[in-house]
Amino acid sequence: MSALTFIVLIALAGAGVGVYVWTRRVARRRLAEGLRKRLFLIRLPRAGGAEGGTGEEVMRAIALSEQLVTALAAPGETIAFEVAVPYVGEEIHFYAAVSQKMAEPFVRQVQSLWSDARVEPADDYNVFHYGGAVAGATLRETERFLLPLRTYRETGSDTFLPILGGLTKVNAVGEGCAIQYVVRHAKKDAKRELVAARKALEKGISFAHVLDEKKAALSDLKHALAPEKREDVKGAASAPREERGEKLVEGKLSRPLFEVNVRMVTSAPTPHRAEGLLTELTTGFTQFDVPERNSFKVVRPKQISPFVRQFSFREFAPEDAMILNAEELASVFHI
Repeated sequence: MSALTFIVLIALAGAGVGVYVWTRRVARRRLAEGLRKRLFLIRLPRAGGAEGGTGEEVMRAIALSEQLVTALAAPGETIAFEVAVPYVGEEIHFYAAVSQKMAEPFVRQVQSLWSDARVEPADDYNVFHYGGAVAGATLRETERFLLPLRTYRETGSDTFLPILGGLTKVNAVGEGCAIQYVVRHAKKDAKRELVAARKALEKGISFAHVLDEKKAALSDLKHALAPEKREDVKGAASAPREERGEKLVEGKLSRPLFEVNVRMVTSAPTPHRAEGLLTELTTGFTQFDVPERNSFKVVRPKQISPFVRQFSFREFAPEDAMILNAEELASVFHI
């Protein structure tokens, strides 16, 4: 073995050890963050906070959840919202897990928005049937996040109710399910990308091109953000503008942006039943599959054990994150 080969092998081994140590460190940090969170049970006189009433009243009730997330999801903070049916009982519960320092502000904020709300510290609940089967999945957007979802404001209805409907299929004993939303403030790059997309559309670049990750290279976005030359302005004036695309991007930009993990987990005595319950949960999200809007795809984990750990410790997984604005988030979950 030559000296050069030996040095290369040592370097590769060192790199491998470095990656392993870094991965373990990230995993421990995520675990520690999950263990430090405070769990609260949220009770409102009307389940979901938006049932009944006129269309305007429903819209106002849902908009309160937009205000809640916007007020609490400060940079560096991660919040987990959950709607769950434990494995004993069939009542739907609303939970929130926040950091220790955000616990008191969270309670005050909820009670300021919903004066009749009861926010109680809670022990962790259990959706898992002992000795039973578990199924799970995450949601991801089918298109780039630049294309927004159809929201509750556009439909004029409570789009969360069909999602809640999946939890009503759970039997009172031996079955459980939950939908988890782990939320944190989006990085500045997300807003920059939306601004660049808007400028590209204003210059006549097609919306289909902007949405195509392979075609919309970083160089295109840099060009869109660069100061305009005189000939560029002249050319843009004659180019057909994607006004529909511009409005959609503007709508996405009009609300605060968040990175969101959405996880669904079900438990039942048999694998067939657990899979059936999971199908019921995912069905509620198919309502967003409409033309000229983003939609969701269901992604199954390669291994269920790491997925259950992420769910149990409310870990934020960047690789599974979607970028939603406050209005989109309130369309898939609200108190």
